[in-house]
Amino acid sequence: MEKYFTRLYLIVIVACMILGIYVALNNQNQVYQLSGSNTVVNLTEKINDSIVGTDAVFEFTPSLDDIAGTVLVFNLTHTETDVFLDDTVIYSVHRSDSHMTHTTGYSWNYIIMHPQYAGHTIRLQLHSCYDSRPPKCIAYFGQYHSIVKTILLTDLPKFATSLAMMFLGLNLFVYAVFIIGSSDSRQTLFHFSVFAILLGFWTFSDCDITTLFIPWNVAHVFFTHICLMMAPVPFLLFIRSIFGVSRHPLWTFYCYFNLFVIFLRMILQLLGFMDLSETMWITEISLGIFAVICVYSIIAFSIRNKPTPQLKLNLLCIIILLFTVMLDIFHYITTHDVSVYGSFGFLLYIIIMGISTLRNSHLLIERARENEVYRKLAYTDSLTGLFNRTAYENDLLSIESNKKDPEVIFIFDLNDLKKCNDTYGHEAGDLYIKTAASLISEVFDDTGRCYRIGGDEFCVLLPFVSTTDLDSRQALLQRLCKQQNRKGFIVPMTIACGYAVFDTALDQSLNDTRNRADQKMYLNKQYLKKQYS
Repeated sequence: MEKYFTRLYLIVIVACMILGIYVALNNQNQVYQLSGSNTVVNLTEKINDSIVGTDAVFEFTPSLDDIAGTVLVFNLTHTETDVFLDDTVIYSVHRSDSHMTHTTGYSWNYIIMHPQYAGHTIRLQLHSCYDSRPPKCIAYFGQYHSIVKTILLTDLPKFATSLAMMFLGLNLFVYAVFIIGSSDSRQTLFHFSVFAILLGFWTFSDCDITTLFIPWNVAHVFFTHICLMMAPVPFLLFIRSIFGVSRHPLWTFYCYFNLFVIFLRMILQLLGFMDLSETMWITEISLGIFAVICVYSIIAFSIRNKPTPQLKLNLLCIIILLFTVMLDIFHYITTHDVSVYGSFGFLLYIIIMGISTLRNSHLLIERARENEVYRKLAYTDSLTGLFNRTAYENDLLSIESNKKDPEVIFIFDLNDLKKCNDTYGHEAGDLYIKTAASLISEVFDDTGRCYRIGGDEFCVLLPFVSTTDLDSRQALLQRLCKQQNRKGFIVPMTIACGYAVFDTALDQSLNDTRNRADQKMYLNKQYLKKQYS
């Protein structure tokens, strides 16, 4: 279920991102500016606005000295505006006519202050796109370069944090997908990397620097909501895998519930009934359920199991994360502005847990490699590198339990190996064995598995193709032996060979097939002895 759901979730993420780009390209705010002035980038001093309900009005009268070389820059969040020079509209921002969106999104707007504006009243009339919230506008008035510097310095910590989270997430993603083999640690790292990428992109889309240089006003709203909706499930799967928590109905319920929330909010948005900002309360409920499930799972695991270093580290990180989020909330309540404490907390969590997960993954990989080495040693003949008798017996059982097509057994025996050992020593005998093993592998490795099952005895298991193929392979082996003898060998190399094909009329098991192959091999052995005597 988990692999299926992960694939489905990734498809939903990609689909939502594509939809966000589509909205960005097809839903532009209606912007009007008098005299066609070129838009600049930014300004310096904040201008406070007084808000009454869903409207706000701010006005100021710049002097000729104030206005020289300056710009009026204001950032609108879900807010429409008309800017007046006395009673003349010189700039306006209104949402698009598309039924899909009810908002202007996050938009930076610039008005060049012309000398003729001096002594006249400039008035900003703001109106919220939603009846349930006040308008939001951050305004700057001053020199262009000073404003750019102010915005960059103010938002740089949050922007850098978002880039760091995305960078770390992408690195972990690449490591999980392309470096780690198929294992539980890969799933753990994969889920965590997706969570880190979504969290980083959520913060990135909400940065003033991002909205300043990438003017996809409504798309930024889409991306922030999409990432926030998507983030809980990969984190939940990460928590489950890192603690080894067994599958629980609560986990399954939440995964599908969150998917339902995503579909519901997107459908309401696309049909024009309610914007993502208006349905944010649904995701807030989902996040509340998510938090309860995470806390419950961690507490239940802590009670049932002895605390592990991984559990202690995760609990410490969660405490730090909660502390930074509480600081964020307190800062917002007292100043009505967003801080970067929570972003730093998430970044710290991603760094610590990423390093911990990478370390655990590395240990698991090393352990798996060691196990693979031991497994190879257990099933490999140390002298020839072929499979050994243990591997042969295991494969025989496996073939018999899953038998579909007729199997062929080749049996080989080295003539005069004892004579070679007695006359020239065991080093010469070992060379004989290794050379024979190399020739057998050359003939049969492309289709079968080669084994050394005794001192001078070899075996090959392969699927049946045709007797012509089997006879040609046997003949090829004899030709290779003759070529080796022409080069000059310690003793004349002869490899006796016989094969048998499994036949239900003759064999009850593959052991019977082997016995028939043995008989043919002994006949061939006698023939070769007479030939070389």
